[in-house]
Amino acid sequence: MITYSSQHRPPSLSEQDGLGAREGHSQWEEGWQDGGSSGEVQDGLADNNSAATSTDVEEVEALVRSYLSLLEKKPTLFDKISNKIITIANRSEHEEDARTLYQVIMLVFERAIEGSNSPQVYAKLSRKMMEWVSPKIRHEGIKSHTSGTPIVGGQLIRKFLLNKCQENFEELASLKEDGSEEVAIRRRRLVGVTKFIGELFKLQMLTERIVHECIKLLLSETEDPVHLESVCALLMTAGLMLDTPKARSHMDVYFHRMELVSESTQLPTYTKRSLKVVCNLRRVKWVPDTTLSINRQSSLDGLTETSSIPGTINHDSGVGPKNIQPLHLKDYIKLEERAITFFRIKSINSDCFIGVPPEQRCILLEWLIQNALHREERDVWLLAALFSFAASTHLLSAQSFVEAFSSIESTNRPLGDRAKLDILRKSAGLPE
Repeated sequence: MITYSSQHRPPSLSEQDGLGAREGHSQWEEGWQDGGSSGEVQDGLADNNSAATSTDVEEVEALVRSYLSLLEKKPTLFDKISNKIITIANRSEHEEDARTLYQVIMLVFERAIEGSNSPQVYAKLSRKMMEWVSPKIRHEGIKSHTSGTPIVGGQLIRKFLLNKCQENFEELASLKEDGSEEVAIRRRRLVGVTKFIGELFKLQMLTERIVHECIKLLLSETEDPVHLESVCALLMTAGLMLDTPKARSHMDVYFHRMELVSESTQLPTYTKRSLKVVCNLRRVKWVPDTTLSINRQSSLDGLTETSSIPGTINHDSGVGPKNIQPLHLKDYIKLEERAITFFRIKSINSDCFIGVPPEQRCILLEWLIQNALHREERDVWLLAALFSFAASTHLLSAQSFVEAFSSIESTNRPLGDRAKLDILRKSAGLPE
């Protein structure tokens, strides 16, 4: 159960209006109770997993990983690929502990949160599995709280996912920065977990109560960039569905707090920009194609519908190209998606920048760098190779690199991030 200490509890996030936690109950538990079942997943699995041979486990892992990789590269084949995965999961018809189904769900979960460009695809896959997996699958250790009988089929999938989301969210949200690269990488997984939670909520696999609880916890640490970037990811994903008349007062409190925090001088520039983008998205009624004018400086001073979009250049200052058309928020989001796609395709050529206007390439660079900081070292070296190629072929100017790095670098960065930035700066031909 997620709890708040007195000094971190959001003072205006009331628990008395139907959206807060009731005393003695976790909203995660209540979210599952809506589905009519209860029970601990881990204990039952631990008792019976010895029945699975290492060969069985390795075969399932190899098959599912290959199908998930293909799904990410060829989303148009969703129906065929998902049917193959469901066939593998249905091997659990002959198991008492649903170990194969559990293994498949865990592989889907890990793929969804590891920085995938398409968490919605994995949420869609989870929803289809919930609807189409065999009702003969059961776990003898997980039973309905009403009838006492084992839960079966799709509801078992929902239970597995709920437990995994809760376990990861609470663990990662509790981690504190200690300067080590290992902890920094683990903390960054929180962004992926919250995105996936948002996608599952959109498909009605998690309840609104759970999402509100996540937001409250994330906003209780307003000096933590990872918490703030995670709440931005969650609201970018699920904000439209959450912003209902019933929850309007809660949403007003969330966004008031985010707007105040976005003015903090202690936060990294990237985090402040993310907060401003999400706040502005709500102002324009969650319609991402609303035109916003470009102005880099005002993006730091206060983003409004008519003032700015983060990561862009102040053309009145005489810096950068002139007569650039206004940038749409949907284009800004597409640049983020392009950056994530680079790490999936891993192609060191000009493809990443094809079709991107020169005046937007600095924004794309920022997304690439920020994504690399969230990833493992091999991805940093992958991006370093792209930067070296772009610099040596004059695909990008030195000024573009300078602007991108200056907007991301911060003295508040952990040691691991600073080391990664040094690698990337050197590959771009900039001094460390």
